[in-house]
Amino acid sequence: MEDIKPRPPCLILDSERFKPDGDRGTGPRSMERGTTSSTLDSPFGSQLNTPIDEKFQNLGGILRIQSSDFAQVEAEDKDGLVKEQAATTAVESRNEGTIYEPPSESRSPSERSARTNQESTSATSAIASDLFSSVVNELFSSSEPASGLEYVASCIIKVLFFLPWCALVGGTILLAPEYLEQVSFCTGYTSSPPTPIHRFAHWSEYAATHILSFVVLLGSVVWWNLPLGLLVFLGVTAQIVMTWSEFVVDPNAPLGEDDKQTLYILAEKFVFGGEASMEVKCLGSKYYAIIDEEELDEMHLHAE
Repeated sequence: MEDIKPRPPCLILDSERFKPDGDRGTGPRSMERGTTSSTLDSPFGSQLNTPIDEKFQNLGGILRIQSSDFAQVEAEDKDGLVKEQAATTAVESRNEGTIYEPPSESRSPSERSARTNQESTSATSAIASDLFSSVVNELFSSSEPASGLEYVASCIIKVLFFLPWCALVGGTILLAPEYLEQVSFCTGYTSSPPTPIHRFAHWSEYAATHILSFVVLLGSVVWWNLPLGLLVFLGVTAQIVMTWSEFVVDPNAPLGEDDKQTLYILAEKFVFGGEASMEVKCLGSKYYAIIDEEELDEMHLHAE
């Protein structure tokens, strides 16, 4: 039989319980627990700490609310200022005839490349339009031609449109002689004569050529399309009759001042009566067509 040795008793001591009152709570945990309990258990501590903590918590919440409100108001003010500046810039751009665009830094690379291509296309079209306008101004002006490309282009255009212009002047003589000034002398082919008698001399020399050009054009239309050509021929004939059937020569009008009367006298004397049947008399600085002696006496009385 084995001998059973008794175990010595084990004592588990709580050092916190068995410490003296002065030594309790010296550790960190005990100090924290002791401080909390003493603070909560003390009437003065409960009255001092709790209201102050609540007030500080409320004050912090109020400050947070006020700071968030201030940030929101500041953001709204910034947003409103940006919108106002954008609206002002758009109005100024619209008043200046331009379109407002955001800065290039805010655009994507594709938008920048598209904008660059658009600007280059606009520049090319602007150069072409400027060249065309300068050529047109040179073509329809009686001033001295410019040098360089504009002069060459205007010469080419004048050569290409010379025959159509001759036919157009001939049609204007027959159909609407009141527009001869605009059609004949404002297109750059020839300048307006300085005096009425020079104007009369101009039409006496070139009117028949212009009318012949128009007749050739009308005959070409008839040859190209007979039904259409006959219809155009009938319309032109009707307009000629309406324009010239009721015209009466004014003997007191000097030669060259009225294109319609000038053309009528030329047609009547040169085509139907011959060149020898017309006499021209000068009264002062003006010239008159004389048909008989009675008209000469009337013009003398009118001049006096």
